[in-house]
Amino acid sequence: NDRYLIDGKSRQVSLSPRELSSDRLPSRIWINEHLTYTHGYGLCLGPDNQISKEGLPEFFVKDIPPVATTAIQVKRPQIYYGEKTDSYCFVKTLEKEFDYPSGDENVYTEYSGSGGIPVQGFWRKLLFSFRFKEPKIILSTAITPESRLMFERSIPGRVAKAVPFLAFDEDPYMVVSDDGRLFWMMDGYTSGRNFPYSRRTARLGNYIRNSVKVTIDAYNGTMQFFISDPKDPVIQAYAKIYPGVFQGLDAMPADQRRHIRYPEDLFTIQAN
Repeated sequence: NDRYLIDGKSRQVSLSPRELSSDRLPSRIWINEHLTYTHGYGLCLGPDNQISKEGLPEFFVKDIPPVATTAIQVKRPQIYYGEKTDSYCFVKTLEKEFDYPSGDENVYTEYSGSGGIPVQGFWRKLLFSFRFKEPKIILSTAITPESRLMFERSIPGRVAKAVPFLAFDEDPYMVVSDDGRLFWMMDGYTSGRNFPYSRRTARLGNYIRNSVKVTIDAYNGTMQFFISDPKDPVIQAYAKIYPGVFQGLDAMPADQRRHIRYPEDLFTIQAN
């Protein structure tokens, strides 16, 4: 659930991205899983308190490709990084990338972003083949020097590997920026187990502060970390240890900042 400015009014809406689940492909051959079906596509967005005369959900954004009935536009609907996206893929290969079905035909796309690692040549293909224990990578003629490898595409795993010293909320959520791009947002926590006179909570110890907000570009996988609690001495210490990793919250674009929520896990801990 989220709030969006629609027709000049702030409306409570539900948003559901369409991610790709590769384990449900009808044909799970290597080319399909890692070269052809590389990404999810678009989302549905509708009001929480409104239904049609037939009792069906109303939508502000629906269909494939996304069609909007309001000012919300989805101009970059491809989702290469998400909650359910956990396998590697190669883009910009000689194989066509499936985008979406259109009648009796399929529409294909070619990745044009900055995500992933350039293949460049034989030696990197060899290293990638060892990394994923897959000889098809080195043998594939569809993977060219211009191709790019995307891995660590699961949002929770990607963020945790980038800053393993923070804990993260278990519920990432997607937002649509004003320019029609899709971003994931996550809440990060500084936590500890040795704060005096405090009872411990499973997984997060007995000290917790929602000190960080994270945004992840669903197309490029780019992560940005913003300090949301500048009074927390722990995050200030990390910011000095790792200069350049964290930015002030005022550096977050306004169209993302308006979708900041109170974190679910923290609310649950406080309620308990």
